[in-house]
Amino acid sequence: SINDHTYFEFSVHKPTNTIVVKIVDSYTNEVIDEIPPEKILDLVAGLWKIAGLFVDRKI
Repeated sequence: SINDHTYFEFSVHKPTNTIVVKIVDSYTNEVIDEIPPEKILDLVAGLWKIAGLFVDRKI
């Protein structure tokens, strides 16, 4: 739960350019929650990469 012993940590998941918010216990530095979960973002990035193999774009 969020209390006086937790803090928010913000970062950018570079492959998807998505902001990630982590709730961290300040005593243990344990990540309590992560929104959105990194595993989901990694999955999305992988799907984008696979989709890119099937699309031929010229710029």
